[in-house]
Amino acid sequence: MATKTDDAEELKALEAVQQWTGEEEKALVRKIDTKLVPWIMLLYLLGYLDRVNIGNAKVSNSEVPGASMESTLGLDATQYSWSVAIFFFGYVIFEVPSNILLKVYSPSRWLSRIMVTWGICAMCMAAVQNFPGLLTARLFLGIMESGSFPGFIYYYTFWYKQREQATRVALFFSMASVAGAFSGLLASAISFLNGTAGLEGWRWIFLSEGIPSIIAGVLVWFFLPNFPQTETKWLTDRERYIAISRLPPTAPSHTHKSFEFGELVKTVSNPWTWVFNLSNFCVNAQLYTVSYFNPTIIKNLGYTSYIAQLMTVPPYVAAFVWTLGLGWNSDRTGERPLHVCASFLLAMVGFIMNLVLDVKASTALKYLGVFLGTMGSFGTIPCINAFRTKTMRGSATSAAVATASMIATGNIGGIVAPFLFPNTAGPQYTFGTITILVLQGLGILGMLILRHVYRNVGDGVPV
Repeated sequence: MATKTDDAEELKALEAVQQWTGEEEKALVRKIDTKLVPWIMLLYLLGYLDRVNIGNAKVSNSEVPGASMESTLGLDATQYSWSVAIFFFGYVIFEVPSNILLKVYSPSRWLSRIMVTWGICAMCMAAVQNFPGLLTARLFLGIMESGSFPGFIYYYTFWYKQREQATRVALFFSMASVAGAFSGLLASAISFLNGTAGLEGWRWIFLSEGIPSIIAGVLVWFFLPNFPQTETKWLTDRERYIAISRLPPTAPSHTHKSFEFGELVKTVSNPWTWVFNLSNFCVNAQLYTVSYFNPTIIKNLGYTSYIAQLMTVPPYVAAFVWTLGLGWNSDRTGERPLHVCASFLLAMVGFIMNLVLDVKASTALKYLGVFLGTMGSFGTIPCINAFRTKTMRGSATSAAVATASMIATGNIGGIVAPFLFPNTAGPQYTFGTITILVLQGLGILGMLILRHVYRNVGDGVPV
């Protein structure tokens, strides 16, 4: 591994090289994109698929007596909610340490470890025989997967300027909507394996969707780039010099210390850190509501489980387009918080439609509400994360803690959301929907406050 002294000497030797042109930088960014972006998109697609497929497993083969996950394991509504929520206990606790360890062990090694271990845990869910077994498997899935999403955000800050990040975050986060669409199609197909080899359809869902994560994790170990300073095989000396020098002084660097306790204290004691964190909690509460309960909500419109799985696909396709478009426009304009607010408002319209409209009289309009709620919920994520990286202090520790703490706090929304929509509250889910609407309003308020606080910040807050 290159030392700080080695990197400094190398950069000093390259100082004599003529400053780069805009075309050189654009060509370099495209080259970096081809090496980084496809991998991160694939990893997030597989991770999100393994995280939320329990929602598809819940409704798989529910018309067949004794074949559904709830009937096989003897789950009631509260136990199912705990099975969903417990994932986030481990996920939240280990996100900050995981981000720090990513720099210690390098992105390729640490993300490979995350992928392989979560794939194993995802497959183990197919073997559970009762509620305690499901709880245990979901808890360890959350522990093993913790650090993936904040790790991806943190990883990008070593390679990209702040104004380049929203589009690239949108590209990989849009894989969540692809996962939502794909999981519905895949679950519908896998449901026909019910009874094969003596296994229920929901067990086949967990088995089939865990194997690709393990394979991808092994490949990441060998092929994912680490830091600009260390990539000598596919970057020339001049390209590495440009890749390092083009980033602002506030960007984290491979040469920074892996952990500085003082920077951790400064970051977590900053009150605006917690406004970001609480705003992201509001973002994720709505996100996990649509991720886990879209199949159930659509089934309550009067469709069979097979058709309900298929009908989850179009809202996720729409969310994919909205997320990419919003992220691209946010990078184009350099504006973050108002884009988050716009997506919040779109989601609010969808949730209001599902609250006030009658199921039997307004099936089509309620389905449209699912569209809008899904689009708005997914669209907030890239822009709020790009806004956070814009306001970070210029050290590796601060960047690691700021991104991971915001995402960890946000994922507490994944603990809350499952209890807002129990089966007994359907089909209107009045209390849960009103709760989400209140949180959306608080999220908008948080974004407007932060917009005012950081109105003069360009590319980060100097140390």
